[in-house]
Amino acid sequence: MEFFDGAACLGLRHQASKSSLDDLLINFSCSGELRLPSIEQVCNPSLRLLSTVEDLYIEHQYWGLDWKNDPIRNYLWLQLLLPFIAVKNLYLSKEFAPDIAATLQELVGDGITEVLPNLQNIFVKELKPSGPFQENIRQFVAARLLSSHPIAISVWDKNTHTNMK
Repeated sequence: MEFFDGAACLGLRHQASKSSLDDLLINFSCSGELRLPSIEQVCNPSLRLLSTVEDLYIEHQYWGLDWKNDPIRNYLWLQLLLPFIAVKNLYLSKEFAPDIAATLQELVGDGITEVLPNLQNIFVKELKPSGPFQENIRQFVAARLLSSHPIAISVWDKNTHTNMK
């Protein structure tokens, strides 16, 4: 998933494919507060293909975007992530990482494996030793460890990990 000024793109690539002809790209226009709800509608659980995705990239391509952590956005992020039940590796741009971590933190308790049940790794671009992401993710990681579903947090180095581009 990539977020741009006035648009967003959801791209799916078959893991075994070497050709971009096999890619499925969904582009849609959206603006302002409608950006995340629009994506949540596209990522509807009825789109079964999403339930097979193992590597999920959420990237930021618009520098003016200023989202603050709030309950409505957290709810929308949760709804967006729900269909991705097979995701093992979550790749986050540094811009979205704190908000998504705050959203995942809300799952601590009974819903700890409700969203992204197979998640094993979170990779963050330009991950710093401390900051909002670490503050928001700490409880989630500890709760997943206690539920026998540990998660490793690492730096996303684009030279090592490829994305949809």
